[in-house]
Amino acid sequence: MVGILCREAQVSSLVAAMEGNLPQALLIWGPPSTGKSLVFSTALSQCGITRVAKISAIEIMCGKRPFFETLLKQVWRDGEVKCENLPVFVRQLRTMCDHRDAKHLDKTVIIIDEAEYLRDNHSEILEVLARLQELIQSNLCVVVFSSIVPSLGFSGICSMRSIPTIHFPQYSEEEIVDIITTYYKPKNADSQLFTQYVNMVINVFYQGCRDLRKLLRLTLSNWESVQKQHTIQRQSLHNVWKNVVPQLKEDFKALNSQFLPMTDNNKRDKSFSTATTSLASPAMTVSQSTNLPSTVSKALAATANTTTTTTVPSTKERTYDDIPTFSRYILIGSYLATHNPPSSDKRFFVKGSTRKTGKKMKLNVGAHLQENVSERTRALRSFDQNRLKSIFAFLVSYCSGGTEAYEGNVDWLMQISSLCQSQFLQSLGEDTSGNIKYRCLADYDFILKIAKSVDFELNNYLYRLL
Repeated sequence: MVGILCREAQVSSLVAAMEGNLPQALLIWGPPSTGKSLVFSTALSQCGITRVAKISAIEIMCGKRPFFETLLKQVWRDGEVKCENLPVFVRQLRTMCDHRDAKHLDKTVIIIDEAEYLRDNHSEILEVLARLQELIQSNLCVVVFSSIVPSLGFSGICSMRSIPTIHFPQYSEEEIVDIITTYYKPKNADSQLFTQYVNMVINVFYQGCRDLRKLLRLTLSNWESVQKQHTIQRQSLHNVWKNVVPQLKEDFKALNSQFLPMTDNNKRDKSFSTATTSLASPAMTVSQSTNLPSTVSKALAATANTTTTTTVPSTKERTYDDIPTFSRYILIGSYLATHNPPSSDKRFFVKGSTRKTGKKMKLNVGAHLQENVSERTRALRSFDQNRLKSIFAFLVSYCSGGTEAYEGNVDWLMQISSLCQSQFLQSLGEDTSGNIKYRCLADYDFILKIAKSVDFELNNYLYRLL
């Protein structure tokens, strides 16, 4: 049996549960970056289970039909399927499993990632999925992934109370050090020096962040500088640590807020300062900038002393060069959510609904120039964070060619607050359901430039240009 460092117990539990007849359902829960997906995929490979369907619960925001059809296509993989609602989904899945030629469906696993998105408005889906094996009379298991405590998140769903649960706790300091030094030690790196460096980094920053991926990135991004100063310049590790700590702190602020992706060591100071000042509100006072780096605080203080009134520049006057890729996706998604009706989201952003014909679509690109400004302002639609997240997930997958995926542990409040301060977004307050509504204030030309910078065809996804 292949083991995974610091997760041997979880691997053993999953293999024992999946070896014979599959359980009706499993609930795997724990904070982000605790090895849930890696351990489960390892257990599946050891048990020889290859028929796996996986979907993120956030896709339910695009509608129930695309949600169920995506699952059925992954299970069956042959031909087209149509599924309007939950009863039809159960009936069609049972028909697939009863098919005489479907012997490869003896063991099937359906994975529902980020299941907490279903607990409030779509709890009936979780009720049925947890009893799906009983309903279709087949050797099928539904595995639910969640980052919240089951007793708090799923206590109101009866069928979820009795299913087995497997907990993935946060890694301890010692476990993170073991994982980084075992699996991620750079080639030609001195083992003793690298272990000492990793221990020092984790001891300092573990209390502020326990996310393995963030701590790993923070550690490796400064390793070359440490190795160069210690090996080539012959400095002691104590002096090297004193030199690298300021940079580590600055990187930690950027990485922990997920505001700016970390860049090359030579360009990191300049890019962080320029991006923070460009996205900070021009009306921000010196007292509000205490959490920013010292270089940015000094720049804001100098600006406050030399100017009496500040005007917010239009988006045409702003530059997009210093806006990080993460924020560009959010800006594009917010612009599409503002200018497209919600009914068009399925057409544009649902898997399998995007047109892939060789013929170019005839787009009325000049239509936005002929519209009256007041009419366009009235046509602006508000959106909430849930709709923006679903569009953002599509943008990440589309612009990266499928190599990257949406991560659910994104600090959206930090991102949206920064964009609101910079006058790219406008907060409209809460609706009757308690959801905060937003609206994109950026103009077409500015968003078009940002879309081109990430190789996204904006005009093909604007409803008014069809």
